[in-house]
Amino acid sequence: MSNHSDSDPNGSRPLQEAGSTALQLIRAELLRLASREDRLAAEEAVRAAYWEATPPSVISRRLAATILREAAEQLSTAPAPSLARALTTGWSR
Repeated sequence: MSNHSDSDPNGSRPLQEAGSTALQLIRAELLRLASREDRLAAEEAVRAAYWEATPPSVISRRLAATILREAAEQLSTAPAPSLARALTTGWSR
């Protein structure tokens, strides 16, 4: 006899919960990386004189931080089952 609930006849709840946890961990890592890029950009910007153009590396790091935060935001609104499906069938649009 199965120990799955009647509302989950296929037993997908553990995979959904794992997907939700994975999303949370990935989102946290994306935000950590964004903070790191912001910090590195600030450190590099301080080394440039105020009359000089912003170094390309600073611009790139700031852009990377923005993109990482946007990706984290998308994950926070993504349903966990879509990650579970992606883990079992591969990413597709």
